[in-house]
Amino acid sequence: MASADELVRRTLSWFAVAALAYRVAITPILVAGALGNLGTDIPRSLLAGLAVVLTGDLVLLVGVSMGRFRGLLRSPAFLAVDLAVATGLNLWATSTLQHGTFLWTGRDIVWGYGLGVISFWTALRGARTGAAILAGGVALHLLMARLNHAVFDFDGWMIFVARIAWLALAFGLALVIVALARQGARAAVGEGLRAGREGERARLLRETHDTVLQTLEAIALRAGADDGMRAERLREIRATALQQATELRGVLREDATRQGGLTGGLHALTEEFLHRGLHTELVTGGLNRDPPPAVAAALIGATREALTNVAKHADAGRAVVRAVSRPDGVEVIVRDHGRGFDPRGERRGFGVERSITSRMHEVGGRAELWSAPGRGTRVTLWGPR
Repeated sequence: MASADELVRRTLSWFAVAALAYRVAITPILVAGALGNLGTDIPRSLLAGLAVVLTGDLVLLVGVSMGRFRGLLRSPAFLAVDLAVATGLNLWATSTLQHGTFLWTGRDIVWGYGLGVISFWTALRGARTGAAILAGGVALHLLMARLNHAVFDFDGWMIFVARIAWLALAFGLALVIVALARQGARAAVGEGLRAGREGERARLLRETHDTVLQTLEAIALRAGADDGMRAERLREIRATALQQATELRGVLREDATRQGGLTGGLHALTEEFLHRGLHTELVTGGLNRDPPPAVAAALIGATREALTNVAKHADAGRAVVRAVSRPDGVEVIVRDHGRGFDPRGERRGFGVERSITSRMHEVGGRAELWSAPGRGTRVTLWGPR
């Protein structure tokens, strides 16, 4: 499945196509409007230059629509060339105008081309690039007005402000579209992951159902056989049943973790150890957010090992598991009031070092052990958020 960033990239690539299409469409529209206002005053060389730019944009539009030129669009050199072309066209068009007419309505035939330039590069390069181009557009308009000796009377200022407002609007709309694309992509990926988890859950439960059902049928057939080997059959039945119970609990724990995150996984542990004779009190009132899946899995696995040690060595029938959210992550504390031990005088077992400490270190977390003879044991687990 594509990531949210990949979906955003694809969405913005199509928005870039729309911005290119605008650039292709706006050029003849601007020329037609200028011809209506200027008549034959537009130099043929400028019209030829606009035709060349229009052809280049059209080729680029077709190529991007066909999935090509991806490397070109990411090239800083192409960005520089495109901005140079847009700047050159504006300065060229301004140089052909009669002095003092730059801010007259319908005189400047190229300024609208900058709308497509800002939208195009904001979508491809982000807000910083778009803001830089917008600032450059304001400076360029001031330069063109100065070169043309434009008069900044009331009407002139209104036209100038209106042009800058249109450029800012193009930048703002591009930012809105980019934000909506990211939000939509994350929602799509989240929904896809949810559907994938549901499908995986159904598959696991189906396979478990088939396996357990077949095993139970085999146990029933084996138990009904009358071959004079009852003791041996009972041992086989017991071993098979224990194996299937272990596998089923493992699947249920995995399913609980997938569905309920850390809280679901810890609840599954309490059920598991209840069957083993250890009553576990689970406190999750202080857990207001789940850690990442890998961290949750490490916390659940380390908690299971800590509870296993309680069941084996603590000589206690009860334990408390408390999960709380911290500013920098999630903390899980496993506490019992069993016989305890002196950590300085006893070597830590393989379970503590490998299944608890190492497991937490692998996800950037940590594990701390405290114990004292007659006062029980406390294992503190921390995982980053």
